[in-house]
Amino acid sequence: MKSHSKRVLAWIRQNGLISPGDRVVCALSGGADSVAMTLLLFSLQKELGAEISAAHVNHMLRGAEADRDEAFCKSLCENLGIPFTALHGDAAELARKEGKSLEDGARELRYSLLATLGADRIAVAHNTEDNLETVIMRLARGGGARGLSGIPPKNGRVIRPVMCLSRAETEEICRNAGAGFVTDSSNLSDDYTRNLIRHKIMPVMAELNPAAAALALENSAFLRQEDAFLDSRARELLESAGQMNTGLFTAAGEVLSRRILRIEAEKAGAELDGRTAQRLYDLTLSGKSRFYADVPGKRFYGEYGRFWFGDRCDSTGFSFDLIPGVPVDTGAWTVELLPRKEENIYRKFNIFTLSSDKIQNGLKIRSVRDGDRFCRNGKSGTKTLKKLFSDMKLPRTERETLPVCADGEGVLFVPGLGENFSRRPFTGDGEIFDIVFTKKEQTNKT
Repeated sequence: MKSHSKRVLAWIRQNGLISPGDRVVCALSGGADSVAMTLLLFSLQKELGAEISAAHVNHMLRGAEADRDEAFCKSLCENLGIPFTALHGDAAELARKEGKSLEDGARELRYSLLATLGADRIAVAHNTEDNLETVIMRLARGGGARGLSGIPPKNGRVIRPVMCLSRAETEEICRNAGAGFVTDSSNLSDDYTRNLIRHKIMPVMAELNPAAAALALENSAFLRQEDAFLDSRARELLESAGQMNTGLFTAAGEVLSRRILRIEAEKAGAELDGRTAQRLYDLTLSGKSRFYADVPGKRFYGEYGRFWFGDRCDSTGFSFDLIPGVPVDTGAWTVELLPRKEENIYRKFNIFTLSSDKIQNGLKIRSVRDGDRFCRNGKSGTKTLKKLFSDMKLPRTERETLPVCADGEGVLFVPGLGENFSRRPFTGDGEIFDIVFTKKEQTNKT
């Protein structure tokens, strides 16, 4: 095991996986990879200056076989003097509740339970073949450079200290140490995508080149370095420009522009694959003055050469009855019907004066509708609000949240535009009110 220990120690130091003083918990399933990892890390405690323990997660999926695996891990650690913790959770129930596959549910359960132990590092036992299998799986699904760079050596607290070893090597370590290992029967079924790749494709890869997995690991490191460099350059350009716009994408070029789109999508809580990033980039060059495109969980907006990710607006709009003393909250605005105040020169921008006898079939605060017409002054004819907003270059997000005051005969007032001249006069013999529109402070600027 000495030569393997040296390679693992060099891998850990090369990738900065463990620091002196770290508490490291090994995710011990009982399989050859996790047993070999636990043995190696425990033997390297002094060199690493770290505290090594092990934990087994029983996912409650395989009945007696799962209990057998837990018992094996417990016995192994007791015999070697390795601190051990058994964790339990119902992976099937978690997957059902969250609408996930059983495989994803088990993974989420495993990491969440291991995180409760409070270790500085969670060591998982991926090997070189696991990395190549991941690359093949992502290639089949259309992964970009990041996806094809394989499994990273570390991701937050999660580290992969034996990814420099092959599966054959981890089995050899177990045999030489007399430790043995168990086999998960679910790994034998081709029902799971990874198993199908492992059983059908990996043997062909090994036949083509026995060193394919090791070369893929080396290539993954190069791709991660290049990916990080391009990301850094994209962030520099984005920071310099201040926001996504036509000038930024023209200067950055296609490759960096796709990365900028991905970076901004991640900030907004979305994730773009390569194909979607390309589609959005093509939209930015389409010459359209306004557009939007939906991506998983978010919407990409374009307005007059400026681009951003935001939430999807409710296409059904909103509509509220307006009655005295009851404020209306539309989300972006508040509107109140109040007794009339003194005249002032700013009234037309956000205050509308109306007497009760001029209201036809009830007063509402609602979103703009198709066909709404408006006349800005006595000299011009009526236009649709859609046309007026286009002339004003009003961003789509503002149009979708802008409230209008209307009755059964149509629009009466729009904040920022003023009164609809085609509906004058607005005061008569009835009680006179002020309708006050207040735009909420913008906390998320785009």
